[in-house]
Amino acid sequence: MWYVVAPAALSALLALAGCAGGGDRMSSPGPEEPHGRMKEDAERRESLAAGYRAHPAFGRQWGLGRVRADQAHARIALKHGEDVRPGAGVTVGIFDTGIDEEHPAFAHTRVDKVFLAEATDETGVLPSHGTAVAGVIAGGRESALPDGAQGIAPGADLVMFSFGVDPEPPPEPDPELPTEYFPEWSDILDAIDDETAAELRTVLDWRDGGRRVDFVNLSVGGFGIIDGYTETELRSVYDETIATIAQDGVEEKTVFVWAAGNANGLQCLPNQPYCLRGRVTAASPGYDAGLAARISEVRGHTVAVVAVKEDGEIAEYSNRCGLAAQWCVAAPGEEMNLAYFGPDEETGEPGSRGTFVGGGTSFAAPMVTGGLAVMKHLFRGQLSNSDLLARLLETADRSGRYADPTVYGRGLMDLDAATAPAGSERIAAGSRVNGPGRTLRSTRLDLGGAVGDGLARSFASREFVVFDSLGAPFWHGLGSRMRQTGQSPARSRLDALTSERPAGTGMGPGTRLSPRTGWDEPDGARWEVRLLDTPAGIKPGHLGLAEKALALSYAGSKDLVLSGFSTQGMEGMLPVLGGVFSWRRGPFGLRSGWIAERESALGTTADGAFGRLAANAFFIGFDAEATIEPWRVFGGAELGLTRPEADGGLIEDLSSVATSSLSLHAERVVAENQTLRFSVAQPLRVEAGRAALSVPVGRTRGGDVLKKRMTGSLVPSGRQVDLSVQWRRRLGGGGGGEFALGAYLILEPGHRAGRRPDLELLAGFRKAF
Repeated sequence: MWYVVAPAALSALLALAGCAGGGDRMSSPGPEEPHGRMKEDAERRESLAAGYRAHPAFGRQWGLGRVRADQAHARIALKHGEDVRPGAGVTVGIFDTGIDEEHPAFAHTRVDKVFLAEATDETGVLPSHGTAVAGVIAGGRESALPDGAQGIAPGADLVMFSFGVDPEPPPEPDPELPTEYFPEWSDILDAIDDETAAELRTVLDWRDGGRRVDFVNLSVGGFGIIDGYTETELRSVYDETIATIAQDGVEEKTVFVWAAGNANGLQCLPNQPYCLRGRVTAASPGYDAGLAARISEVRGHTVAVVAVKEDGEIAEYSNRCGLAAQWCVAAPGEEMNLAYFGPDEETGEPGSRGTFVGGGTSFAAPMVTGGLAVMKHLFRGQLSNSDLLARLLETADRSGRYADPTVYGRGLMDLDAATAPAGSERIAAGSRVNGPGRTLRSTRLDLGGAVGDGLARSFASREFVVFDSLGAPFWHGLGSRMRQTGQSPARSRLDALTSERPAGTGMGPGTRLSPRTGWDEPDGARWEVRLLDTPAGIKPGHLGLAEKALALSYAGSKDLVLSGFSTQGMEGMLPVLGGVFSWRRGPFGLRSGWIAERESALGTTADGAFGRLAANAFFIGFDAEATIEPWRVFGGAELGLTRPEADGGLIEDLSSVATSSLSLHAERVVAENQTLRFSVAQPLRVEAGRAALSVPVGRTRGGDVLKKRMTGSLVPSGRQVDLSVQWRRRLGGGGGGEFALGAYLILEPGHRAGRRPDLELLAGFRKAF
């Protein structure tokens, strides 16, 4: 017998099933769908980034937008909250003249000061170079100064290693030396080697409880381009400094960020190196900033920074990357909004505080130092400082003009790319970050209707980590990879509405189809082949897991039916097989059965890193009917026990799961060929059960994956109850077909507590051919 649902009925389903009061559908948007959580996070991040860009203190430092710091700040806000300051928990060292910690730019910044050798505190007699550098790193956007700019890492802690001393009157210029550029030859390096090494050891040895310097900014340096020094020469005269910077035997090395130098275009004497027509051609960084070009053991934790202008071009005065291109990067450094501490512009009185505009590689370097602090904050300290520098260099913008390594080295620093996943995100399957894994995109749990929001709610606040192609960790909500799916409940209710079988009668002799579907044995037994019946018509019971399975039934007497069923090989169906035993005596019936799911558990399927699911379910149920004139009352209930299995994924263990379903109906004839039915039903629901997952939650700096065991309940937060009224009318006698109308009020749809009820109005037409 074939059933036809008229196109008008389908239109009614589409138009009227949407009268829900705001409750979710069973097939809610998943992580891969256009309106899934990944898109929501991207939209939220862009909204936050737009807010940062719109803030006056952000806009007054043009370089922040050029390196896309707004995107990195937004990612931190998404994971840690909007009130968290980027760079929080990271300690940055500054090797410079000193700092005015009372400057409004540092009102919310923790500042420590260390005085090197004979250094003294700055008094503002001269402009404070160190204060300007520090503001680029950690100036707060809450500055009381109306024209102040925020730093790139306003949450970072600062330690100023000051080498400044009270100034003396500058000497009179020597007319015999009309030059600004004096390269420092080997004898000079030899003379300053011990002192420089001692000062840098002070930086590396600094401790305050658990705090240490992760990155040190060195917007200093002497004249002398690295090209002019050989490895042998440097190892001979600069050996103590080299050994200090190398940090041999130190597991977590401090990264040295050097200003490349401002020598390009300076006046020079004709006999000086790199002097062309009286001007320096600074094709590489200075000897300190470019040290990695000659000395292998400092590579990986030192970087030179060249300066670009607001139009993106290299600043005229900036040294180029040249010989040190592999260990060099570009950053904004011209026309920077800087914190000022020094003499008053009008009166000359020392100690004036404010802002000024300045430029130099001195201010490009702290952009990179602060950028590294932001990255360390975002990645929760799980990448080593050296790995962070490698990532910053690898993700730099090398498009267009920045493709020239002789000028821009690895390119222009791009904090958006540095804090975004590179390549595909993978969930580690083994113990190593770079080991086997499954992609985040392929990983999800499609939760069957019986589970409802149980798993997703249990793990909603839990995080797991994925790793990009560079090994960086990115955290996601575990519950976001779980969604409730399945055939549309409205579709199932429409099927029930147009079904000929009276709901609630179960599988028994009374539900046999036409004799054309079976054959009789000589002893009176009967075989039938048919689609599997499901009690109550709207899948409230366990047999709904095998909906539309092909069933072979054997009735050995008028009271007993044995059936086996399978969906194997049926397109679009999960592979399920099982058997059911049904017994009926008058108005009362019993059934029990077994269902084996080969790729699912209670309709829940796993993909990607969740591995594979399977389950065996055992259930018992009853149905009964009685006549209370003029009503026929019938219904039933089922209880089940499912033993799920998980293999090859995050799901480590699943307990046995208890389930239930029930339905009750009252029907009467209201006129010739017309019936009215009222129903209440609870679809299949998990009543007890737990899941344990072994979830990657982070990594060590050495690349080992950190995992955590998490447990959660499978029980949904609510209990779905379907209230319905159905009206049917037979048309033209037995062969004219049947028209049906149904109204459904679904309480706590999807077994989700707090969800607003759904209201559905359905219409259907059935005709047999």
